[in-house]
Amino acid sequence: MKLACLPALLLLASPAAALGTGNVLKVPQDFATIQAAVDAAADGDTIEIGGGTYPETVVVDGFTNLTLRAKGKVVIDSDAGAAALTLSNCTDCVVEKVRAEDGPGHGILVVASAGVTLEKCRVEDV
Repeated sequence: MKLACLPALLLLASPAAALGTGNVLKVPQDFATIQAAVDAAADGDTIEIGGGTYPETVVVDGFTNLTLRAKGKVVIDSDAGAAALTLSNCTDCVVEKVRAEDGPGHGILVVASAGVTLEKCRVEDV
């Protein structure tokens, strides 16, 4: 009888796992850069990016159901000769409220991907 209750207790103890949702990775609280958070992420995770300017080039490759969400004004400022944000080989990923600046030709580049959603994003000076 006690064994029958164990699965129910496990579900109550970890509701995120029960619902199939991933972890929340926070930039800059948990990771100094957006790319570091992407490198540590898994399918289904959410990366919350605190307000600020991030002088980097971010590459998101091969994810399913990953969300990048800006909290405050977030600017990815790329002057490295590449797009500020690239999503490649991604499925059902979401980018919310991110501003991309100074990328050559493309502020946000989406290639070989399906179901990618860009919500309230802004591209400037590319």
